[in-house]
Amino acid sequence: QSFPEEVFPQAYHQAYALGKTRAIRNVEEADIEDCLVAFVKHFGVKAKLVVPILQVNRQAKGLTDTDSPNLWGLLIAHQCSNPRQWEEWAVELMKQLANQVAIAVQQSELYEQLQQLNTQLEHRVQRRTEELAKTNDSLQAEITERQRTEAALRHTNYTLQALIAASPRA
Repeated sequence: QSFPEEVFPQAYHQAYALGKTRAIRNVEEADIEDCLVAFVKHFGVKAKLVVPILQVNRQAKGLTDTDSPNLWGLLIAHQCSNPRQWEEWAVELMKQLANQVAIAVQQSELYEQLQQLNTQLEHRVQRRTEELAKTNDSLQAEITERQRTEAALRHTNYTLQALIAASPRA
């Protein structure tokens, strides 16, 4: 779902991209923008726990100092019946779930890339096989032509030797 900019400002995005989690015990008492309070109250939310789903962009040879996490999304738990004090085990569980989701998303993306590469490779193999088949046909035709030429030369040579042998002047 897309949200208006004021509901998810750039500062929130940056904080979550750095791995910040947010446990809000009571949305009406929290230090958050009024528009966000109104937005979540529209859904009946009284308390919320937000954990970022991060994927680390890795270079081909492993992590480097320039690698940064990519905010793929947010895993959010809403408490709608009443305010809630989020316990450490609940926060930790959400972080672990977010890590598992990040791994699943990354594996899915890698699988999709692998499928695309496999399709490209199959097309290249098919084109190369067609090229080799054409080259093979051409070589077969050339071999057949050379065999005919050799047979014709042998016949001509045989005829000439027969003429020479039969000629009294030879």
